Amino acid sequence: MSKTIVLVVMGIVASLQASVLNAGRRLALESSETQVHLIELFSTESCSSCPPADRWIGELRNSSSLWKSFVPVVAHVDYWDYLGWKDPYSSKENTLRQKKYVRDWNGGYAYTPNFVLNGNDWRRRSSSDLNVKSKLVGVLRAEEKSPGKYMIRFTPSGKSSGQYVVHGAIMGNGIEVDVRRGENSGKKLKHNFLTIDYESSAMTKLEKNTFISNLALDSSGDKRASSYSVAFWVSKADSPKPLQAVGGDL
Repeated sequence: MSKTIVLVVMGIVASLQASVLNAGRRLALESSETQVHLIELFSTESCSSCPPADRWIGELRNSSSLWKSFVPVVAHVDYWDYLGWKDPYSSKENTLRQKKYVRDWNGGYAYTPNFVLNGNDWRRRSSSDLNVKSKLVGVLRAEEKSPGKYMIRFTPSGKSSGQYVVHGAIMGNGIEVDVRRGENSGKKLKHNFLTIDYESSAMTKLEKNTFISNLALDSSGDKRASSYSVAFWVSKADSPKPLQAVGGDL
């Protein structure tokens, strides 16, 4: 066997070994005990004022604080779809989630683009505004047990009362859409952190003040993304405001 053939065979074997090792690795995420800030953007491709907001949150991919001190999530709502362009990423579920925040604010109305920081209506959006103080809230862990299936644990700081709900989102990055009609007709819109799949579930209390739940998230329905990210956050059952968040790239 020639030296060239041997090198080729060795390269193939090494590649197969690397694939096996990577296949055995499962994503494991863990927050700090202090609050990681959840930045949500409720947006849509149907609204002409939304693309600048989408660009701003998309640029957070370049921040060194991404996933460490804040987790961004973009959710497209469906109530502007009648304007001539049905956003392929809009959903009634996203709209209902935004309206839960609006009800929690005791007034106002749902609008786009709407930034929400830690469950509060956020009218400002500069990088310096993200330097808000964090409080001790507890540790949130997410572990991928099998492809797309995650076990989530939340251990609050101090004694806790009441019930908790965990939320999870698979997000697409590098998504490009050519809008053909409506207010953004003729534009190529680009998205990062765009929700593709969202699920929520009540958490069960274990001993030692730990709460646990399982979520299944699926990205297979979208092929436009160049990469994917995942985010999890936990809230009290009687309030949509996030207490802790964790996220990362897949």
